[in-house]
Amino acid sequence: MEPKRKAILEAALRMLDREQNTAAITVARIAQEAGVGKGTVYEYFRSKEEILLQSLFYYLDQLSQQLEDLNLDGGFREGFDQLMGCLQRLSEQCITLARSVVLGKAAQVCPSDVPDDWQERIGRTNKLVVGQFDNLAKQGVQEGAIPDYYQRIDLIYACMGLMTALVDYGSGQGSVLRQEGLEQKQFLDLCRRQFVHALSCP
Repeated sequence: MEPKRKAILEAALRMLDREQNTAAITVARIAQEAGVGKGTVYEYFRSKEEILLQSLFYYLDQLSQQLEDLNLDGGFREGFDQLMGCLQRLSEQCITLARSVVLGKAAQVCPSDVPDDWQERIGRTNKLVVGQFDNLAKQGVQEGAIPDYYQRIDLIYACMGLMTALVDYGSGQGSVLRQEGLEQKQFLDLCRRQFVHALSCP
C-alpha cells in the first residue's frame, strides 16, 4: 500500500477513535491528521464516507494478516499471551472499530451504505480468531491444561468473552477492569484462567 494512502487510513482510524460523532470528521481534518494536503486525499478517495469505509476494511485486513502470521508453537501459555497481545494492540489502535468487530456492526462508525461483503469480512475475521484460539486449546489439551472433551460452542463462547474483555480493557479510563486495578500481566492471567475454565466445564 502506498505510504500516503496508508497514512490517510490510519489518520481516519485515530479520528474515529477520538470523535463521538462522525459528522465532526471532515476531509480537511483527516488530511491534517495524516500530514498531507487536502488535494492529496482526493487523489486516493472520493469522499469522507469512502475514507471511513475503507478504514474499516483496512483495519480488518490488518487484523486478519497479523492473525495469519502468528506462530503459536511455543506452548499454550506463551501462545495465549502472544495471541492476546496481538488482539490487544489492534483493539487499542481503534477501540471503536474493535467494538464494531465484536458486534459485527459497521453502521455505528460509518454513515455511508455498508457493502454486502461487510458481514462476510467480519465472518472471515472472526473465523480466524476462533481458529487461532482453537489451535491454542489443542495445545492446552496436549499439555494437560484443558480437558479433551470441550465443544466448539464452548470455544466460540470463550472467544466472545475474551474479545469483550479486550474491548473493555482497551477503552482506557472508562474500563471496568482497569478501574479494578488490573495491570497488564494480571489481565492476561485472568483471561487465560477464564479461557481454561470455559473449556473445562463438562
